[in-house]
Amino acid sequence: MIYTCTLAYIVGWKDKRPRELVGELFVTVVERGGRSVRVAMICDATQPRPELARLWEPQILAMGSGMIELQGYEYADGRWTLQQWRCDVPNDLRQKMAT
Repeated sequence: MIYTCTLAYIVGWKDKRPRELVGELFVTVVERGGRSVRVAMICDATQPRPELARLWEPQILAMGSGMIELQGYEYADGRWTLQQWRCDVPNDLRQKMAT
């Protein structure tokens, strides 16, 4: 399913503004440091799974018709930041699904 995701930094990147990505949302488990860790990824739907963003240990904050809100951690530039994603099905896809 294609989503438009707004990625907002909660803690750690005071100079970063929310960014918006469009892609497929996947949740999977990866091995890291000898343990299994859940990861949510936004991937480019036109390519064979190249990641646009990764959210470690995602937790569902809210879920509704055509939207999901996740919170977890991003690792970038040598540091972890708390991040919140709001992912919505774009309006044109939502209309197609309703017909």
